[in-house]
Amino acid sequence: MKTLNNIRIIGIDHGYGNIKTANTITPTGVIPSTIRPAFGSNILRCDGMYYSCGEGHKAFVSDKSGDNDYYLLTLMGAAKELRRAGLSEADVYLAAGLPLTWVKSQREEFTNYLMRNERIEFEFNNRLYKLRFVGCSVFPQGYTAVIDRLSEMRGVNMLADIGNGTMNIMYITNSRPVASKCWTEKLGVNQCVVRAANALFHLRTVRDWGARRKFQKRTGTAFLRNRRGSFSGRAPPHFQSRSHCFPNIARCFRAVFRSTL
Repeated sequence: MKTLNNIRIIGIDHGYGNIKTANTITPTGVIPSTIRPAFGSNILRCDGMYYSCGEGHKAFVSDKSGDNDYYLLTLMGAAKELRRAGLSEADVYLAAGLPLTWVKSQREEFTNYLMRNERIEFEFNNRLYKLRFVGCSVFPQGYTAVIDRLSEMRGVNMLADIGNGTMNIMYITNSRPVASKCWTEKLGVNQCVVRAANALFHLRTVRDWGARRKFQKRTGTAFLRNRRGSFSGRAPPHFQSRSHCFPNIARCFRAVFRSTL
């Protein structure tokens, strides 16, 4: 978060799998409730409803303004950044992102979606926040990561932003983005996690489908990030003996990413 003329500039990456700020990352699942949830560390209360944020990943949708989820996640992201600065009341300027393919067609709609309320009051984790949104800019996802290094990008360069549900690709030639060579592939890390988890379970019959779903969402991701699972204690024998399928499938997906590029 940056401050300019007493306005807090908050950058938020509205990903399909996770919503990110400069200092936080939270899965995009949102569960509404009319009463306060008994558990959860990301509880938002807005307009008389409670929302558990970060409960799993949101399903892929091409229009992120189709429901209230990303608006609520934006409030959560702003609250997390403000809390780190010891603030609960502020004028906020949002800097958001959309996939390359859709940024032209959806920029205005997404801006209006995020700016629907100039002033808003809500509670997040038992703390009241009062915000005034003074503006919003929507950028192509991935591009902002290199915008301060464009002068170094001589010749032909390729930017690949690999997310949970999509991969954004942009050509940059002699420090300038090539508008005709920017596109979004519906290919992301989540497809790799699901395929690897399914392959693992197909090697052995597992009747506990709840455990399977939990494994896919949590342990599968842990395997890919850290090359180890997230079991407490010793992993079940069939997980230990079959876990080689994770790096094997991860290598296959690496080849798929490369061939796409």
